[in-house]
Formats: sequence, C-alpha cells, structure tokens
Amino acid sequence: IDGVHAFYINGLLRSLFMSLTTIFIPVYIYSLGIKAFGLVSYAIMAVAIFFIVQRALIVFLVFPLSKIIERIGFRKSITWSVVFLMISTVSLLLAEGNILYLWVATGAMGLNIPLYWISRDSALSQDIEGSRMGTKMGYVTVLENIAGLLGPFAGGAMVALFGYSSLFVFSLAILGLSTIPLYWMPPHKHKNGVSMAGFWYFLKNGRYLHQAVANFGSAMNDYGNGIIWPL
Repeated sequence: IDGVHAFYINGLLRSLFMSLTTIFIPVYIYSLGIKAFGLVSYAIMAVAIFFIVQRALIVFLVFPLSKIIERIGFRKSITWSVVFLMISTVSLLLAEGNILYLWVATGAMGLNIPLYWISRDSALSQDIEGSRMGTKMGYVTVLENIAGLLGPFAGGAMVALFGYSSLFVFSLAILGLSTIPLYWMPPHKHKNGVSMAGFWYFLKNGRYLHQAVANFGSAMNDYGNGIIWPL
C-alpha cells in the first residue's frame, strides 16, 4: 500500500464517520438546547455559538498548528486530528448529562480540522505525480462520496432505533480504524510552511483567486448542507 492508497482507505473510513455523525450534530445540539433552556431561540443560538466558536478557533490556530505540523510530520498530525475528533465525539455524548461539555466538543473539533486538512492536502500534493493529480484526486473524491451516501441513511436508522449514544459509539469504532492505513504513508518533506506574508500573497495574486473563491463557495455550501438544512 503506497501513500495514496493509504489515503484512499483513510478517506473512505473518515468520510463514513463524518457522514454518520455530521448531519446529526446540529439537530443533537438543538435538542440539548431545548432540553436545557426550553426555548427554540436559545436552542438555535446554542447551535450557532457551537459552530462560530469552532471556526474562530481555526482562524486563530491555523498558523501555529501549521508550525507544529512541520515539526511532527503529516502522519502524526493526522493521528492527532483523530484523537481530537474522538474527544469531540465523546464530549458530545457527555453533553447529554451536562451541556457545558459542548465547549470541549467545539474546541476539540476546532483543533481537529486544521490538523487533518493541512496534513492531508500537503501529503497528497507530494505523493501524487502532477500528471496524475486529477485522476487520483477524483478517485479519492469518489470513495469519500460513496461513504457520504451510506452514512446519513445508516446514521438516521441508528438514531431512530437506538438513540444518539449508539450512533456516536459505532462512529468512534470506524474512526479508530481509519488511523491504521496511515502507517503505510511514506516520509514527507515538511518545509515552506504558512505565514501571514504567504497568506496575503495568496489573496493578492490573481493566479490563486479562483482557489480563494472556490474555497469560500465550498465553505458556504458546507454550512448550508451541514447545519442549516438539517435544522
């Protein structure tokens, strides 16, 4: 198994975990808000605060975390992202008894996202030949979307039949399995990390404008599909 195939398996299992849980998290937080506060407006506010805090943490931590990724490498960074994702999932479970655990859940998720995505995209850019980039990334995307098709149906059935606890526990087992393929990743170079100067260059340089616009549009689409639509 080479580095790319390791990501095929890791991406498939991680996407299955995300599709099982992500779409239900806003509804779960909303139900906790109703239980704790008794008002629809407060419950919706709890959902909004959860995701605003998560995104704010990413903005403030992305540069220091990138420096850490350079030091520890991509494999360890992705492994740590799984650890934080597990902490977030367990905290969501505990929030049923004490809603304050939502702070831990959103904080751990805010750490997980940059640790995973910076490492994943950086590693794939090194592992895939330029001439094969489109084909290989297409395969990764297809596998992840297959998992995305199965997850909501299976997750919905689990919530309806056994409750949120069963869904989160089952998802944690899949998430743990997703770390196994990472041990087949080859060594990578960890240089030329991010900086504010590089960020402004990215924004100002017309060659990268399409990437900035695409990332913004993709993020808005994710918020609509993952938060607003479920609610």
